[in-house]
Amino acid sequence: MPFDAPVDALTGMPAARFGLYLHFPYCLAKCPYCDFAVAVARQVPEERYARAVLAELDTRLAAESLARGEGARLHLPGRWDAVPVAPALRGPGAGRHRREAAGGAGVEVSLEGNPERADAERFAGYRAAGVNRLSLGVQSFQPETLKALGRAHDAAMVEGAVDAARSAAFPVVAMDFIYGVHGQTVAQVEADARRAVALAPEHLSTYALTVERDVLAEDTPLSKRLKRGELELPPDDTVVDMARVVREVYGAAGLHRYEVSNHARPGFSSRHNALYWTGGEYRRWAWGPRACCCRPSRTGT
Repeated sequence: MPFDAPVDALTGMPAARFGLYLHFPYCLAKCPYCDFAVAVARQVPEERYARAVLAELDTRLAAESLARGEGARLHLPGRWDAVPVAPALRGPGAGRHRREAAGGAGVEVSLEGNPERADAERFAGYRAAGVNRLSLGVQSFQPETLKALGRAHDAAMVEGAVDAARSAAFPVVAMDFIYGVHGQTVAQVEADARRAVALAPEHLSTYALTVERDVLAEDTPLSKRLKRGELELPPDDTVVDMARVVREVYGAAGLHRYEVSNHARPGFSSRHNALYWTGGEYRRWAWGPRACCCRPSRTGT
């Protein structure tokens, strides 16, 4: 699928004209700060869910011709790293449009995963399926911060996940981090940033922890504890210092800041980030995320 879109002013890369967002809404545990639409389940219908979503994707792509030179990015958030059938993205059972959307020239196919689920064989399968960007939800290397965020991994697992990703030959390895966490210091954030760049990722997303305290419908365990006065987030001035040190460390390592929370090496800015920030069109399939599309749209359940 040729990708002849104009250059995006935000990333300096070919502009993403259209995107597909496939959500996997199951987790073994839900982080206390998370307000995404996910269900906690020990027995997850991974293969059934994946096959249903991908079958619907085939139907929609064929009916609406969304793959016609416009599928600039395919984003697989959630726990897709746990699904063994992801190679079906481009396998023999995949519809023609899905194979094009997942494997055309210039298409960004981004998969989110957790470090504790890193598996060299599974990563190799995703790479063979056309995934060309792996984003690891690291959040921190600090044991205290990881515990505060309810994460299941440790620093050694992160390093192992990066090694597995490199062995699988992903062109882009990205990592996500969070700062502004209760109990976190500027020195810890700086240590995280330095350890992150030492792993030589192509892309780093580093977000200030945001808690929607006034939206009762999105209450999380963390927001409830904050409302009860059991926890206190760092003051704004400290959070600003955290953001500053992140920018300085990343910049010194050659990662340019192309958006509020995102840094990348030249040529590795994320197209799906740019798509969201520039108000581009994308469709979502699966339970959870909202779609943003200028065309008449139907949403599945």
